[in-house]
Amino acid sequence: MGNENRSKSYLKMDKNPTTDLKSDEDYLRSEKCLNEANAYFEVSLRCKDMIHNNYRNAFLTNVSFACELYLKYLLLIQGIDCRKEHNLYKLFKKLPEKIQTELKKEHPCGNTSIDKFELELDDIGQAYMIFRYMYERGNMAYNFQFLMELLFTLHSLIHINKKGE
Repeated sequence: MGNENRSKSYLKMDKNPTTDLKSDEDYLRSEKCLNEANAYFEVSLRCKDMIHNNYRNAFLTNVSFACELYLKYLLLIQGIDCRKEHNLYKLFKKLPEKIQTELKKEHPCGNTSIDKFELELDDIGQAYMIFRYMYERGNMAYNFQFLMELLFTLHSLIHINKKGE
């Protein structure tokens, strides 16, 4: 009976069924999550020149969302619930300690020190939600370099580990 719902589609987007990501079958969706993260990563790369014009918030929304999806992928493959969470720092803190340590070690921290990694991540934790609605704010300070380094670190870390499987 559950499979019947999966074959239905509705034009009203929020009416389409979702999964609780609680069963082993649901966690196979982690590959779909990774594919989406890779797509947002690619869009970000192709649109990198937008950082220099009035479209920078669309670019940064893509970068932030790619980071969120990469973190969710890392959680999903560990069987850790990450639904309804968008904060990069909170997603990071849900990761097993070993993965947190590896991510910190690989992140270049080009304009900050490694001991401030979590503080920087907490500062940009809500980047996806904020950049989407930047028109409601005004000027804002944030660590652009740290966010970009996070994107490339997550992408590299995941793809290097996948090649080693």
